Amino acid sequence: MLRRVRKRITGRTVCGALAFLSFLFMYGSIGAIECGTASIARGTIQALFFAAAWVMFTYLAVGFSR
Repeated sequence: MLRRVRKRITGRTVCGALAFLSFLFMYGSIGAIECGTASIARGTIQALFFAAAWVMFTYLAVGFSR
């Protein structure tokens, strides 16, 4: 009988998932500005915050390796 090998969840995997979510939230903030459901100031601040989080989590997930 074959045993299932459980994949270990590492910090790299978690940071990669958080980077993906940050990108989607940034994209959503920009979309909210376009649709007029968020003000320019609030949407810009949100988009900049999520862009910074996206870059940070991508770096932590070793996304910028050579």
